[in-house]
Parts: sequence; C-alpha cells; structure tokens
Amino acid sequence: MPRYDHVLAHYLAQSATATHIRIDFPALFTELYIPLAYDSAVGQHQFQFPAFERQTRQKTVVELSLERFCVLAAVDPLEESQATAFSAAFSSDKVPLAAMLSPGSSEDKQPHILRYIQHYSANHQLNNREAVKHWFHQYLHILGYKQLDAYLTIDDNGFPVAVEGMSIAANDPAGSSQWIAEVLVGHVFKLIGLIGSYGLQDEENLIALTYHFYKCRAQQQDPLAAFIIGERHFTVKNNLRHGAEQAVCTVPNVLHEVYWDAALLRPASLEPVFSKTYPKEQVTVSIRPFDLDRDLEMVHRWFHREHAKTIWKMDWDLPRLEQFYRSLLADKDGHAYIGEINGVPTFNMEVYWATRDIVGNYFDVLPTDYGTHLFIAPTEREKKFPSLTMQTIVSWLFAQPKVGRLVGEGAVESMAALMNKIHVGFKLQGIIEMPHKKAHLNFCYREWYWEKFPQHKPHAVEAELTETY
Repeated sequence: MPRYDHVLAHYLAQSATATHIRIDFPALFTELYIPLAYDSAVGQHQFQFPAFERQTRQKTVVELSLERFCVLAAVDPLEESQATAFSAAFSSDKVPLAAMLSPGSSEDKQPHILRYIQHYSANHQLNNREAVKHWFHQYLHILGYKQLDAYLTIDDNGFPVAVEGMSIAANDPAGSSQWIAEVLVGHVFKLIGLIGSYGLQDEENLIALTYHFYKCRAQQQDPLAAFIIGERHFTVKNNLRHGAEQAVCTVPNVLHEVYWDAALLRPASLEPVFSKTYPKEQVTVSIRPFDLDRDLEMVHRWFHREHAKTIWKMDWDLPRLEQFYRSLLADKDGHAYIGEINGVPTFNMEVYWATRDIVGNYFDVLPTDYGTHLFIAPTEREKKFPSLTMQTIVSWLFAQPKVGRLVGEGAVESMAALMNKIHVGFKLQGIIEMPHKKAHLNFCYREWYWEKFPQHKPHAVEAELTETY
C-alpha cells in the first residue's frame, strides 16, 4: 500500500489483498489496479474485486467494471469458456486435452486433472506434491507433440497411460508454431498454473521439470525441443479479439525461469546480502536490499542532485518515485539495492534479468544474462570509491551460479561510469539506440573479471560457475 499517495491508498485498502497488478494505458492517462489473489509464474493469475481505475491527470479513482476494462483494452467482452462444453461429454477414463482444465460436472467444480492426481496420490499412498511430479512427467512423456484435439486415457489409479490423436509433422514450421501456441503455452503452461493455484505443487518445480524434459529431447537431436528451450518469446493468438481484428502477441518463455535467480531478484529479507573489505584502502563495501521505509526519502534526495538529474533522470515527486519502487520490488524481473561504504549509504543499484528487460531486444540475449544500473550519490572523491564499489558488485553477482554473463547499457553521456566498468573487465559491444537513450552495450564474463582482479577469483571454482548457457 502506498504511503505517499493517500487517495490511491484509501481505495486499495478496500481490497482483501495488499498486492495489485497495475495496468497502464498511458495514451488514455489511465491506470488500473486489480487485486491479486494468486501470483502465477506462468501468468495464470487469479484476481479479486473490487478493482479500480485512476485518471492520472485528474487524480480521480473509481471502481472498475468488466465492461469498462474491455473498452479500455479494446477487446471483446469475455464469454463463457468453450472448454465448459466438454463437462459431461466423455467417460471418466478418457478426456479431451482441451477439457482437462474444465470442471468434471456442474456439481463437481474441481478440474479433471486435479481429480486424477488426487486419485493417483491416494492409491499409491503418495503426498500430493510427489504425486504431481510423477503424474506430470508421465503426461509430458506421452503427450509428445499431439494436437489439442487428442484424448488422454487414464488407468484405474488415475495415472495417464496414453494420448491418442494426430501429432504435428516434424518438418512443419506452421504446425510447430501452432502446437507451441495451443498446446505448450495454452495447455501445458496453464496446467502448471492450475496445479499451483490449488497448492498441490510449486509452479517453479513443474517449470523446471518441463524444461529438463525438453532439454533431454533436444540433446537427442529433437529440433522442436531445442527451439522450445532456446526461444526467448513465443507467439500466441490474442484470444480477447475475434474475427478480422484477432491479432498475435508474444509471451515470455517461462521455461527460462530455471535461470531466474531468487537470491538476486527476490531476496528473502532486508538483511545485507554481500560485503567485501579492502584492507589497503580501509574500506568495507556492503550491499543490502532496498527498504522502502528506510531508503525512499534518502534516494529521493539523491535523485534531485544535479549530477543525478542529467543521467539518472528520476527527479520525480515522492508519490511517483514510491510507485516506481513498489512496482520494482514486487516484480520478479528486477530488484533494488542500497550500497554502503563503511556503514554509510553511498550508492543505489538495480539488478535486472536481461532476458525480460528492454535491453534484451538489442542483442542475442541469453537467460543467464544479468545486468545492473548503478548510481553513486556522493560527488566528493574521498567518498565515492567507484572502483571498489564496482568490484564488490561484480564479485557478488559472479558468486551466483545462475549468472553467466553481465550486460550493461550505459548512456553515452556517462563516460565516467563506463570507464569504471571497463576498468573491472567489461568490454564494449557497440552503440545501441534505445527509446529513452543512446547507450554503449557492454559485456563481462567471469574470466574477464578474474583476469583484471585475480585476487577476487575463488580458490576452488565450482564447475557451475564456469558453465555457460
């Protein structure tokens, strides 16, 4: 809940949850706030009501109706899911794939797949979490590349034994794209979200299971599986529009979540995450997660300093800055940190997952790429310690096994920051034209950093720290 936007806080306090999804319509000067009941890794979120619409010019807030949402989003009013038509159209041991998410009957609201899993769990005396993993892995195995009109056969124990139907042709690009959109994204990922929403298994575990399943197939020279684990985005139909206006959109490949680093992007507490001491300089640099209650007003003052206005361009009022940080800290794709020199807050830093960042549009981004934005508040030479700050940041990031390469996109005007990065091992990759700035794209690998600072190389380098995607 915002502290500095009292009008918005008054309305959001009517929600049963403290977390909301914000949807922006900048051209209409409108924001929507929808209470989030379940946060899904695969995008199958669940919401509560009331939801709210705010006009950013007039600062007015009103309750949001479904009809108003459809007008703002320029989509057709939502209709009853076609899958509900399957509810009583098949026997209990054979079910169309397209109906697995639908309720078993008008009386039994539980989806078919959950009844099968729980039946299997009870018959084999497994807890639900173990039963889900066995069930789901078997399902992926027999699913193959069957199309969505296939039928799943279930044995007496609720275990999947076969999927009957047509498979896509191995050399059919159009068929492969359709299978990814309809079956992988529209069916398998949705099943993961459904299982997670009922608390039977963590979505992250099922995502990892799915990733490694297709990775094994890719290693067996399966080109579609190789595409599935390597592609950054998938193209799907926008099902909220019909007829001639139906469009396509892209969704992130959630299988890349196996390279998402919770330690960096969703720290468990506000305690310091890293500290490094430099005896010669008598300096200790430490990094801790951004604390809204402790740090927001301090960073607000930092961003209104003259050197920050030119490069950082975040000299906003407190409500807008608060909205930025509340959104960033709740987002899985980035997180903010405060750095201290000998216990004194000195720099502000954001860590981001490059494959989900705009910079990923400008090079062949990998899911193991991570980046940072760094702002050093003091201008006095004796307080800045830019080299030690950057060494500490890079040492911390390269200590994380899921980080393969560090990327950066420093503004061309910020030559001092760029030279500091080059000093620790980053190399320039060319200039890119981003919507908000002209920037130097730059990369750094562990070997480049350790070559510059061999004293920071771990004595025994774990194999996983040197593996690349």
